[in-house]
Amino acid sequence: PLLGRDDDLARVAQALARSGFVTVTGAGGSGKTLLARHLAARHGAVDGTPAAWVDLVELDAPAAVLPAVAAALGVHGPPRDTAALAKALATERRLLVLDNAEHLLETVGALAETLRAQAPGITLLVTSQAPLRRRGETVHALAGLSVPSAPCTAEEALRHAAVALFVAHARQADRRLRFGDAQVADVVAICASLGGSALGVQLAAALLGQKPLADLRERLARRATGP
Repeated sequence: PLLGRDDDLARVAQALARSGFVTVTGAGGSGKTLLARHLAARHGAVDGTPAAWVDLVELDAPAAVLPAVAAALGVHGPPRDTAALAKALATERRLLVLDNAEHLLETVGALAETLRAQAPGITLLVTSQAPLRRRGETVHALAGLSVPSAPCTAEEALRHAAVALFVAHARQADRRLRFGDAQVADVVAICASLGGSALGVQLAAALLGQKPLADLRERLARRATGP
């Protein structure tokens, strides 16, 4: 589930419809890939065509980008350069998702510019820790999941995405977990110490099968303050 990201989902979907080229930025573990997957599913449901997905984290060289993108889009060859790829896609209408682009910014940026100029029917969704800084790019920065900023009840805390995510994963790690008002302070402190990072919250929740909630809070507090 995409907890606490309804607003981000709507904003990026609108930006994609408007500009056709969006980069979702954020720190590692902020949930960029999950948001992109939901956007791709939504696009496919509306457009009737599945998104072409390229996980760039698996590519360690700029030269590998073009063949991977061509294969994802069903272009045989592979094309000799980005212009040839764009020509092959000139009349196509597809969503292309380029996930984890931060280590290939120059290559992905050049590809994006060429596709937007010569294959306007290709909608581009990029996830990266940094923007591509290319013409026509709309950047959507993904912040951490929401965490309560004041004392609250368990019911109120669960309205915040970081807490809801923590509790959902904690119950998978320890089925005996009870989340009531007595546990709110510990859970909120844990989520806050992680800055609302979706990945961090999930990893912390998984540790509850090994240590009590209060011990986990103390461990993360020590890590945050240093030696």
